[in-house]
Amino acid sequence: MPNASLPITQKSPLEFIADEFWQDFMQNRPIDGGVAFEKELKRCQLDGSVASLCRVDAFLAFVGEQNTQIPDLVMTQGQPRN
Repeated sequence: MPNASLPITQKSPLEFIADEFWQDFMQNRPIDGGVAFEKELKRCQLDGSVASLCRVDAFLAFVGEQNTQIPDLVMTQGQPRN
């Protein structure tokens, strides 16, 4: 019998997609449509911790500073990429 004091939360469609991408990424499975800068993201040693999120933030800031054309590159290579 469910505990009435615990709220039931449902994942949004975006959360389901994010979970699938995370599991595929962490288990080195191919990701449908690919991931921009996947090799570089792998080097960030992602593990879901706050520290790894900080590494991703720093990486994205660096990429944004180095290449202002990234959004155009990502969006013009066929289907939009994640």
